[in-house]
Amino acid sequence: MTTAAHARQQRHDVELAARRDGTIVGLRAEVLADLGAYTRSLGVLCPSITAASLPGPYRIRHYACRVRCALTCKAPAAAYRGAGQSSARLDRLTDKEHERFGRLNAGYREKFGFPFIIAVRTHEKAAVLAAFERRLGNTVAEEIEAALAEVFAITRFRLNALVTA
Repeated sequence: MTTAAHARQQRHDVELAARRDGTIVGLRAEVLADLGAYTRSLGVLCPSITAASLPGPYRIRHYACRVRCALTCKAPAAAYRGAGQSSARLDRLTDKEHERFGRLNAGYREKFGFPFIIAVRTHEKAAVLAAFERRLGNTVAEEIEAALAEVFAITRFRLNALVTA
């Protein structure tokens, strides 16, 4: 177990402010990350990425996130490729595949101004790649609709897991 790393246990407390029309005007979050018995190989980077990712594709004018890290008796947390993407096997990309995803994501961000969003739980790696390439051909309006549909799917999965737990 001396070479094992656990998978980033985190607790998020989030407050959202929105207008009646659904426009998000503020987001405040607190992240508590379990780093394990000691920090190693970018372990503290993971909660920082969480803080940067919480606003998602939205332009939220008022955003604040407090990140706290706790040392516990678990194996240390560490960064690894494809975290949270194992259902689509994105945690097992070859260097060539990783490079391809990187190029697609850069092109996507350049065109649309936000990161590619897909509910990976319902896709295999090839389907994620195909969706990436297909959606790059969308107009901005079409892609906003597609991204929102994926956000809704992800939210449905998470809410269902909470309700049935």
